[in-house]
Amino acid sequence: MATVVPTSELKLAPQGKLTLCPLDALLGRLGLLKATAVVDLTNKKLVRRLILEDGCVQALISNARDDRFVDWWLSQGGGAFVSDQQREQLLADSGNSPSTAAAIVRSGLVDGPAIERLLVEHLLAMVADMAGWTDATYRITPGRVALGEEPVARWPAIDAALMLARVKIATLRRPPPAPQYVIAYAGWSTDRPAIDELESALLEKSVDAIRTTLLIDGESSGGDQRERTLAALVRVGLLNEIKPHLIAPEIEAPQGEVSEAELKEWLAAGTAENLEKLLGVSANADAAQVRRAYYRTVRRFHPDRFNSGPLAQYHAQVELAFRLVHEAHEVLTNSTAREAWIKRRQGPAPADPGKMARDLFSRARRALAEGRRGEAVDYLQRCVEQPQHELTHALYLWLLLLGNPRRRADAVEHLAQLSRAHPKRADLIAAYGLALQRSGREDEARAEFKRALQLDPTQPIARVASGVKGSFDVTKLDPLLAAIFS
Repeated sequence: MATVVPTSELKLAPQGKLTLCPLDALLGRLGLLKATAVVDLTNKKLVRRLILEDGCVQALISNARDDRFVDWWLSQGGGAFVSDQQREQLLADSGNSPSTAAAIVRSGLVDGPAIERLLVEHLLAMVADMAGWTDATYRITPGRVALGEEPVARWPAIDAALMLARVKIATLRRPPPAPQYVIAYAGWSTDRPAIDELESALLEKSVDAIRTTLLIDGESSGGDQRERTLAALVRVGLLNEIKPHLIAPEIEAPQGEVSEAELKEWLAAGTAENLEKLLGVSANADAAQVRRAYYRTVRRFHPDRFNSGPLAQYHAQVELAFRLVHEAHEVLTNSTAREAWIKRRQGPAPADPGKMARDLFSRARRALAEGRRGEAVDYLQRCVEQPQHELTHALYLWLLLLGNPRRRADAVEHLAQLSRAHPKRADLIAAYGLALQRSGREDEARAEFKRALQLDPTQPIARVASGVKGSFDVTKLDPLLAAIFS
């Protein structure tokens, strides 16, 4: 098969929103372009600056003190073998400088070779946290930055991008479908340490234009892993999409614009989990008809088509419904799975969602009381998916997720929304204050705690977070408070 020039080149806007160009895709493109630049990532008042040299992330500078390398290092266990005098000297030596790795090297507490590894760990933690930012923006300024005596990390941006993409794809129940036709980006290098064996094998096979289906063994246990790997490679730009009509005229193109009425009907099918209606096939459609309908649905209702334009308001709903499209293809092309799906649809009516939410909430509290935090988060996530869950259920979930660096930004945003929507709920206001405090925004946090205590002087989160004397004992009475203040 002859090589075809990719139609999706490595184009990169100098600024934009991370919702349109996610952090893994952004870092992937910068790595492949071997960019030397400064990338400012802004999430409300928090600004983190990534400094790149020849496609490698060298350092991170932030306007939040907790983000500084010396403060991060002390909080991650470095302070365990540092005396109070050494700590004070170290903080004084670093002063107000946003770059503080040199201060640790000068102190003799960490030798030169070890600092680079620690810098990469610091960057990894910061980048993983930024992957959860929802309303953030980026701005790229080309040019070299002189860091003076500051040590640098030299972390390839493509490695960071792959790390993020793998985690993101692995957390999805179903990976997003890869393009129908793909071609490898010509600039990828086999000596990249981030490229694993499966990724390398797929890239080697796809140097020329090739059908995605030829790279996936859907019948074996490895098929799903290949699909997830392909999805990650596409996100970071190591695989490019070929427009189907350039290489396979028999594949039909999208059939014009989607009307609002048509989109609403399709979304309703997704909400009802009506897989046949979601793909637009009849109850007796054979596997070949389902496959054709699947590709037509992917092209017609892909979320990227609704990023902008008159139907952009439905983008979030389209993303949710689209997650079922791949599952619909798998179920309806497998007679056994299809029969089981039909039986499930004909089964008894679902339990009362309000009671289900309360049961899941009780399980979450019990799990927290027994120290099973991860299990509690899982119960709470399922709880808030119920249509009749309570505000307290959502409050518990987002407070727990404040302790997860990858979900913290999302938790802060949700707690902010809850606080704004319910200005008389002291618990929601106090929770938002705690989110601000955990994000390093102390002045704003104190203002929220003050508001909460004016509404309810006994509000436990505001009292404990504000350091009110004797208030910490109340955490023993509530497993959530014990978990978030432990």
